[in-house]
Amino acid sequence: MKSFEKKLQGYKNNHKNKLEYVPIGIEGNGLVVVMNNHNGKVELEDFERGEFTVLSNNLGEFISSLKMKK
Repeated sequence: MKSFEKKLQGYKNNHKNKLEYVPIGIEGNGLVVVMNNHNGKVELEDFERGEFTVLSNNLGEFISSLKMKK
């Protein structure tokens, strides 16, 4: 839990002290997988470009899609 809190605080500090998104992982190219706090969608964040790509409509759908790829 402490590790998650530390990462979350770092993410918040890098985003103007806001948590509109919650980081939940990192994909192979170093982009951050986040959950949108407003609509629950799971998205891929490209911090340098300021862009987000929707991966799934919710966390359950995202987890199910990972199970199918194995």
